[in-house]
Amino acid sequence: MSHHSQRLVVALAAATLAGLASAQGYAGFGIGQSRAKLDCTGADTCDKTGNAFRLYGGYQFTPHLALEAAYYDQGKARVTASDSELGSVGGDFKGQGIGLWGVLIAPMEAASVYAKLGVVSSRIKLDASSSVLGSASASERHTRGALGLGASYEFAPKWVARLDYERFRARFMDEKVSVDLVTLGAHYRF
Repeated sequence: MSHHSQRLVVALAAATLAGLASAQGYAGFGIGQSRAKLDCTGADTCDKTGNAFRLYGGYQFTPHLALEAAYYDQGKARVTASDSELGSVGGDFKGQGIGLWGVLIAPMEAASVYAKLGVVSSRIKLDASSSVLGSASASERHTRGALGLGASYEFAPKWVARLDYERFRARFMDEKVSVDLVTLGAHYRF
């Protein structure tokens, strides 16, 4: 091996070890609001926003790359309508899911911004009621691609505050549904 090749191998090994030395795991939570994109044509009321939260954990391999997993409560949307045959009709759409994300990070001293690309398996459940027919429920689970953006700030040693925006896509009864989720939270690095 030439002297130039040896230096190149040593430089690559040093860069790899430096990246591994900065690798660390983390776990955290976020709370916020969700907004479902539903077709509310013909509805008397249509509340598309709900309270949401997420629990997540990940491993940051380098200062620029992490892998993250999350559990979501995607909130609830409520629709009501009146029908001559069904009477007063109401429906609550609830979403929850799990996701796996690749995170590309741009660090800036104590702060960073990041983009996320992943896959989320969402379960949407509809609890419906009619003053004439009573109540019924149905649920479906679909796995789709998802994307997100965020910013973080290290406010104490090992503690990081985060603001995340994520968009999930799903289907329910052959209708496309997307959910936008904005959460504010924190994680602990270990």
